[in-house]
Amino acid sequence: MNLPDIKKINIAFYTLDFKTSGVFKIISTLSQNIPSDYNLHIFVSDEHDENFIPAFKVAGEIHYFNIKGPSSRNPLKKMYKNYMRKKLLKKYKSDYNIDLTVTFSENPNLHNIVTRQNDKIVICVHNYTSINIAEDIKNRLYSFMYNRLIKKYFNRADKIVTVSSGIKTDLVSNFGMNKDLIEVLYNPHDIKRIEEMSDKELPAEYKYIFENRFSIINIGRISTQKGHWHLIRAFKTVKQQIPEAILIIIGEGKKELTDLLSTLISDLELSKDVVFLNFQTNPYVFMKNADIYAASSIFEGLPNVLIECMACGTPVISTDCRSGPREILAPKTDFSYVTDIIEKTEFGILTPPLGRDILNSSVPITKEETLLAEAMIMLYNDKETRSSYSNKGKLRAAEFNIENTIRNYDRLFKKVLEQ
Repeated sequence: MNLPDIKKINIAFYTLDFKTSGVFKIISTLSQNIPSDYNLHIFVSDEHDENFIPAFKVAGEIHYFNIKGPSSRNPLKKMYKNYMRKKLLKKYKSDYNIDLTVTFSENPNLHNIVTRQNDKIVICVHNYTSINIAEDIKNRLYSFMYNRLIKKYFNRADKIVTVSSGIKTDLVSNFGMNKDLIEVLYNPHDIKRIEEMSDKELPAEYKYIFENRFSIINIGRISTQKGHWHLIRAFKTVKQQIPEAILIIIGEGKKELTDLLSTLISDLELSKDVVFLNFQTNPYVFMKNADIYAASSIFEGLPNVLIECMACGTPVISTDCRSGPREILAPKTDFSYVTDIIEKTEFGILTPPLGRDILNSSVPITKEETLLAEAMIMLYNDKETRSSYSNKGKLRAAEFNIENTIRNYDRLFKKVLEQ
């Protein structure tokens, strides 16, 4: 007896490119673990470089739109490129009979909504949107337009996924989103794979960095969002108290900002004590070998790297920025609370948020930078607390394991399709 074929759900993930980012890592993880009753398509809008090797594996059928042209701040060029993205996305949705389209970042979310065919629309928001928009100070017009577009279009999605409760509150309070339309789903993390990767041997050429040093690590793209200048300025104070301290920053970014940070390091006479490394295919082995992780972000959504470090057993210090760090490190507290002291929470240490202004070596250290430095020094002096956070962090990271997240995404997708 032949059983009837069960129709699979045609689902599409749409992204601009496969450049290394937290969003791409999420797409990679979801695509490789999505249940078998989905027929997954990955739509990639921008030009495909055959020589480019993505940092993460992606499952599903990949379709490149191959829209040419570099990124530009020119409003007219941006408008034309976005017009082409929307035109082709609409065509591909129709050509492949897409039932559900999911997007994970700002522009793709808008493209997804305005190109609705017969598909259901799920958009995911990964940053604290009101601050993220304000950060785009180089193009005030773009910031103003994007603010208006969010208010006009986001409520037209079938479901909005935010990766933290803080982002949900921001969208409801500052953009008038329907709170019933929003569901909080934390990012998926393959904890078992992270643990396995962290147990590998550190590459020989990097072993010297950690030998006989108190190592402080920070991992993420070099951008104003991450506030690296604050971390470097705070590290100057740490270095005065802990001569064997070393700061390791792993990430890549625009030359303008990396040059500025290099100048700051030189002016503070830290050239031998701050190490910049490019993107690493296995960052987890660096996390595990570090003594502590320090995050100086101005804003976040739900910082994946904190969870990854905790999975590796590395104690974590983070600014209490909007949003995510408090939800990860102090889940039993009021997420709207912002500390103004060094707060030893259940799973790590929170310090007061840092300012947006980029500071050079001539500006006196701020109160918030001093507290960040004192938190690092405190963990250096307190091995018992470091050990406790190492053990507790592993338990907390396990709560973000991929099985739970995939189950929640599958439930949400099916619920949306039934609407």
